[in-house]
Amino acid sequence: MNRFFDRYKEVIIWIMVIGFFLGGVGLVAFRYLTPSGGSSGGSEATNSVALMVNGEEVYEETFQNLYDNIIAQQESLYSQFGQDFNELLEGISGNYYELRLKSQAMDTLIRQTLITQEANNRGINPSQEEVNSRYDKELNSLLEQQNWNLEQLKSALSAQGRTYDEFQETVKTNIESQLKQEQLRSEVTGEIDPTDEELETYYQENIDTYVQSPSRVRASHLVYDTQTKATTVLDAVQTGSESFDDYAADQENVDMGWFERGQKSPAVEELAFSLEKGEVGGPVETNNGWEILRVDDKQEKVVPPLGEIKDQVRSDYVSQKEDEKYEEWYNEVNESADIQIQLPLVKAFRTVQADGFEQGLSAYQNLEETHPGDYSYLPYYVGRLYQSQASELDSQLDNASEEEKKDLEQKISDYRDKAVDNYMEVVRSIGSNDVDLLNRVLSLAPNNAEANYYLGEAQLQQNKYNQALSNFKEAVEARDDYVAAYIKYGDVLVKLRNYEKAVEQYEKVLELAGDNVSVLNKLASTYRKGDDFDKAEETYKRSLEADPGNFEAKKGLGDLYRDEGNLEEAIEYYNDALAVRADAETGVSLGRAYMKNGELDKAQKEFDNVLSTDPYNAEAYLGLGDVYTEKDMREMALENYRDGLARTQESGLVIDLAKKVVKSQPDDVETRFTLARAYRDEHVYDSAIEQYNRILAETDNAAEKREAYRGLGDSYMKKTEYNEAEEYYQQGLGLAETDVQKLPFYEGLLGADEEKNGEDDLTETGKEALLRIAEININQGNQSGAEEKLNRLTDLDPEYKKDRVEELLTEVGGSSSEG
Repeated sequence: MNRFFDRYKEVIIWIMVIGFFLGGVGLVAFRYLTPSGGSSGGSEATNSVALMVNGEEVYEETFQNLYDNIIAQQESLYSQFGQDFNELLEGISGNYYELRLKSQAMDTLIRQTLITQEANNRGINPSQEEVNSRYDKELNSLLEQQNWNLEQLKSALSAQGRTYDEFQETVKTNIESQLKQEQLRSEVTGEIDPTDEELETYYQENIDTYVQSPSRVRASHLVYDTQTKATTVLDAVQTGSESFDDYAADQENVDMGWFERGQKSPAVEELAFSLEKGEVGGPVETNNGWEILRVDDKQEKVVPPLGEIKDQVRSDYVSQKEDEKYEEWYNEVNESADIQIQLPLVKAFRTVQADGFEQGLSAYQNLEETHPGDYSYLPYYVGRLYQSQASELDSQLDNASEEEKKDLEQKISDYRDKAVDNYMEVVRSIGSNDVDLLNRVLSLAPNNAEANYYLGEAQLQQNKYNQALSNFKEAVEARDDYVAAYIKYGDVLVKLRNYEKAVEQYEKVLELAGDNVSVLNKLASTYRKGDDFDKAEETYKRSLEADPGNFEAKKGLGDLYRDEGNLEEAIEYYNDALAVRADAETGVSLGRAYMKNGELDKAQKEFDNVLSTDPYNAEAYLGLGDVYTEKDMREMALENYRDGLARTQESGLVIDLAKKVVKSQPDDVETRFTLARAYRDEHVYDSAIEQYNRILAETDNAAEKREAYRGLGDSYMKKTEYNEAEEYYQQGLGLAETDVQKLPFYEGLLGADEEKNGEDDLTETGKEALLRIAEININQGNQSGAEEKLNRLTDLDPEYKKDRVEELLTEVGGSSSEG
């Protein structure tokens, strides 16, 4: 559950219950409901005026409540489909989307206020009997559709900290508002009595609305791998020298069955619906190859005559005309009303939407002058306005004269520059990791060095090294003195092990900025990684000349001499580095150097020193274990290996430690599982498989065998060896007893079948897995998941265990689709 749902969950559930109760009334009839009468979502209640409508004040608290309800309703809707509405509200573009929603909330608030005023002016006041009658009707409908009784409803409300009295009061208040609107609408629209001619015209204009069954064809097809083959066969069939059925005898799946528009590829549909019954045509190219089609039967769309559905057509006509009259009336009321929006940013945004570029820009600029610093994203809104206007002018170029084109092109260039300037102001002031914003800048100015640099940093944070590399390269090409970009460019090249190219970037930095110690150390480290030890040594010493006490240079020389096997020098520099700064990694390196030099006691002391300040350092435990192994103290070694294993999740270290444990204790099944998982994390699937097979040989425990079979299945899936994966999933399934135990194996079998045969061509194995997953979903209360699986199964094979599928669909409240 995401943080937004956490914040609004009580509002969401409240809205879901009452929203269902009120049906199509929606938020407009909510009358700005907030649970317990307060401002939802932690918003500050305030008596500030948000809106004035014909002199009537509407407070900011009311506006905020309505806005919160809109957001909560959207979150609830998205969550039902497994989507996160909160993602739309993230970043700078999300802030702009929020502003758009606030403008929509203001529209709703204005509309509701005007309608309420008009209803009151006309003396429209539903009786309590009408309200109670509607309430009773809707309450019974709610209870029936949810399969609740009244006590269950009260219990559901109580679970959210609500009372039934509160629910009843809220709903009746909104029903009263709903009835007012209905009576007002009735008065405004009056009685609409269409003529037969008007109904005939409406029927013809909307005839697709009344189609009972659409046009469809039944066709057969022949598929060939080349156009030449397909054309040769078509010519033979059309000239009568060969029959279509003669060729069909050599192919499988010739009969395409019945299909409507939208069910096949556009090329196939265009050909099929253009042919007459019995006619052969083509060839057309599809994903399968080159196809020839024969239309075996055709059915035109069926539309009942007007006389049969006249009542329905009349109802639709009247409803549409009522909507048109009501909206026309409301627009007149709105235009004549005195509406004053008191929320500055919302007002400015609405000015942009209603009045266009010049007045919108003036509104934003005025806001900047009157509320300096209050709206950190304001330059972004201004930038979007400039960018939008540049796009609008660009669309006018084709129809402009040569003289007009010059003027338009200059304005377009100026507006794009201003958009970029405003966007970059936001980047510099609030942060540089908004990828959408930076891409927006680069869409206008691809060579903007600063935007490329910031986008490269954002890509680095997401470990997208190739994209980051491209951005840093663009930055230095756009500005050849961009020191920070050269450094980042070099850093990414090191990540990608392009050491020679990285050296060029660091040397360029030193050329631009002089002997920067940090860059010298990067350069030396890169030389070392590229096995150029002489230059690495020279560069580290150059760094020490600039800064004799530099820790990184001393440690780097220690690593360099260790790699060369010069252990005495390595030990000296590691000790020098530790004299500058205590550092666990350097301590471990020193311990390793002592070990290689045969000084086991010093090595042990160094690893102990590291653990005294960093008791979770797994590398130090590994080092200590190796020291004890060398001293033939097996129990102490094993204890340290286990201690290290318990203190790290880094897969490389886990492998090193776990291998030593199982070497000492081959029957340690738990550690073998840990080792197998680490191999899988490192994509070393053959080694993982070896460990799972060793586990099967070591244990008689059913749970351990089941987990090993699952691991084998998953590993073979990663190796794309789906038959083997399926075999192990089946063996694991044979040891599973509960739904929780069975589910991953059925999911594995389904996945293997999908990979082998395609999602739309499952075998018996995949279909059975779908059915079993659906049954488990139902048992676990996941009705929507079950329904999705069952409907998919029905679409794939309507006859597959049809009775059981229909039984389960009825249980979850769904219905099977026709095959």
